Amino acid sequence: MVEYVNIPIPKPLYERLVKTLEGSGYRSATEYIIFLVRRFCPT
Repeated sequence: MVEYVNIPIPKPLYERLVKTLEGSGYRSATEYIIFLVRRFCPT
């Protein structure tokens, strides 16, 4: 089982991200952020 943590970001930034992702194929801002972390912070 994977544990999760919450990472707070300013609400205006989150809303901007959600709007930017509309029609992109990502199901949520969280999914996109996970993609970015995996891509730019490899283990």
